[in-house]
Amino acid sequence: MHELKSFLSNLLLKDSKGNAITDDSIPYVSFSTFIDSFCSAKNKTILYRGTKSIEEYDADIFDISTFAKKMFTLGDKSHYFEPNTHALFCIDDHSLELFEFIFEKLNDKLCGNKFNSQGTIAAINSFNQNNQGFFEFFSNGTNKTSFISLIDKLNDKEKEHAKDYYLSLMHVVGKSLSPNSYMISTSKELKRAEEFKKDGIIIVSWIPSSERHRKIIKYNDVNNTDLMIKRLGLPYYEVSPYSEQKEICVKGGLLPHYIIGYSLKDSFIVNPGLLSQISSAYDLNRIIIEGIGIDQSKFKDVLKTTKYKGGFICIDGYYCDY
Repeated sequence: MHELKSFLSNLLLKDSKGNAITDDSIPYVSFSTFIDSFCSAKNKTILYRGTKSIEEYDADIFDISTFAKKMFTLGDKSHYFEPNTHALFCIDDHSLELFEFIFEKLNDKLCGNKFNSQGTIAAINSFNQNNQGFFEFFSNGTNKTSFISLIDKLNDKEKEHAKDYYLSLMHVVGKSLSPNSYMISTSKELKRAEEFKKDGIIIVSWIPSSERHRKIIKYNDVNNTDLMIKRLGLPYYEVSPYSEQKEICVKGGLLPHYIIGYSLKDSFIVNPGLLSQISSAYDLNRIIIEGIGIDQSKFKDVLKTTKYKGGFICIDGYYCDY
């Protein structure tokens, strides 16, 4: 049985008000049919995110109607949008000054292995040994000029890709980018999410495959060699620091349009937008690529009830602050 189907089979389905969805109901049958088709589809990757809670919601996870309204209107955002976070750069920044920051951070923090946790130190030692070319380049401060020169020759799309590539690596390593990270951590494996859940929730979402060779949502699978970075002649790594975590860094956060629902103890709260969309005829592939239709007419009002300082807009892979 598919991992997601097995996971859901042990949970009681509930709507966003906290009411049980009974086995013989139309919503239950529609959701079960959707999950069967969704799990069989090839053009997506299912993601799991375990988190103790989402403090920025300013809502108790057991107040399902309040918490779920925020989840399925706003999604789950990265640290970049937390209050009192004064990020050094914007989500749409790809200036040369930013790449100078990236080089200096990799040179000092990663190559210098300046971490307190013994586990992180061991992981970075292994990472540097497994990626000698990457380590040798960034550990040599004199390479900063050549790095910036390489970046300066790229077009804006390539700069954006390179920025996300390096920042996602920094994101996964010992919080070395905090509080400036606009990435959010997810895993392709449920058991990894369960390790981070504690007494909280597991958010089930997905990312669509590239359509016409473009990403609708920007993300970086830190376990795969990035062929574009390699093609551009930029320093790249082949073995990630925590390959066992099957981590994918999603830019900005998890959009509600790509969230199926979340688990809470023995229940699974289903995205009401999904339940509404699959109640009649629907195009599965369109949902996978374009996401669930979400009514965000009250986005501003809901955002004001949280501690988030803002949000982001993503249109066909282009990101900007909101």
